[in-house]
Amino acid sequence: MKKSIALLFLFCAVFSYAQNTKTLSKSAYSIKYPDSWTLGTTTNSSFDIFAGNAITDIKYRANLNLDVRAIDASYTVQTYAANAKKTLPVKIAGFKVIQEKAITQGGKKGYYMIFKGKQKPDKDALQWKQYYFIDKGKIYILTFTCEEANFDAYMKSIGTNLSSFTVK
Repeated sequence: MKKSIALLFLFCAVFSYAQNTKTLSKSAYSIKYPDSWTLGTTTNSSFDIFAGNAITDIKYRANLNLDVRAIDASYTVQTYAANAKKTLPVKIAGFKVIQEKAITQGGKKGYYMIFKGKQKPDKDALQWKQYYFIDKGKIYILTFTCEEANFDAYMKSIGTNLSSFTVK
């Protein structure tokens, strides 16, 4: 019963996130995010944004982050995703790809992958949606992470924010 009430709170909190957003805009990228979330570290090559904690019994705070790295000119987003599928199981026990797809977003070709597993060493059951975009010799890795049980509820609102991400 307590878990059902917590999930109802999460759904309501997540739904309200979709209604009000802020925009983080840097010279290299921009993204909209729920205004109830907290912006942490931000540079021209990265950011961390954390979900507000409306539910107190959540073990893992949902977050959205960006990592930008220099990349070999021969890499494509599909090549990077294939390599990620080989390296992520080292950090994620029970790593399993749920969905993957080539996309175009903000005029840039990209790729996304949804995967789940238990993050080592904590063993929290998490789920990720990770986007890859390559531009001007750099790969932009946009990652949303939350508890596996809450992933679908978050996707109902944060999915729009993920789709707002653009590489300039």
